[in-house]
Amino acid sequence: MRDLNICLTFDFDGMAGWIGSDRTNNPSVISRGAFAAVAVPRVLRVLRQSGVPASFAVPGHTALAFPDLVAQIR
Repeated sequence: MRDLNICLTFDFDGMAGWIGSDRTNNPSVISRGAFAAVAVPRVLRVLRQSGVPASFAVPGHTALAFPDLVAQIR
């Protein structure tokens, strides 16, 4: 049997996809990015419980907006 290698990466870009975008300034659409902050602790918990390493990509705007979550990721 062969070993299986998997690379897990997560993009925690919160509101970065909507802020400064010409796509919309609708508060309902923009608020959807904030839900990423709800998922990060859940994902981190599953990774920790499973002993699975992963990497996260976090834009600067999101790091400034969610410093506590970035610290948990680190």
